[in-house]
Amino acid sequence: MSKRRRTINRIENRAPSEDDGLEEREEEVEGEEDSSESEDGEERAKPKKVVKKKAAAPKKSRTPKVVRMRAVWIVFSSDSKPIQTFPYNQKADAEALVEEKNKDKKGGCYLQRGKEPIEEA
Repeated sequence: MSKRRRTINRIENRAPSEDDGLEEREEEVEGEEDSSESEDGEERAKPKKVVKKKAAAPKKSRTPKVVRMRAVWIVFSSDSKPIQTFPYNQKADAEALVEEKNKDKKGGCYLQRGKEPIEEA
C-alpha cells in the first residue's frame, strides 16, 4: 500500500504567526511611548519620520513654435550663392534675370524654388 502525504494548509499555519507579530509590534510601540519621557518628566526629542521622496514628474517637452513659411523663387550663381529672391507669383521676372546673367557670362546661373519665414510685423 502507498502512503499518501497529508497536504499542509498554509493559511492556517500562517495565521498564528501573523497575530504574534502584531502583539510584538504593539508592545514595542507602547514601550517607545513610555521611554519618550525621561525621569525628570521632560520629553525627549522624538526621532524624525523618514519622508518618502515623491516620484519625479515626467518632463514636458516643449512644442516648437510654428514658423509660417512662404514660397519664393531664388536665383543662384554658379557658386550656388543666392543672388536675388522673388515672390512666388513673379516667376517670369526671376527667369528674365537668370537669362540676363547667363548672357553676360558663360552660364551657370539657375533658378530654384525655396521657402523663407514670413516676417510678422
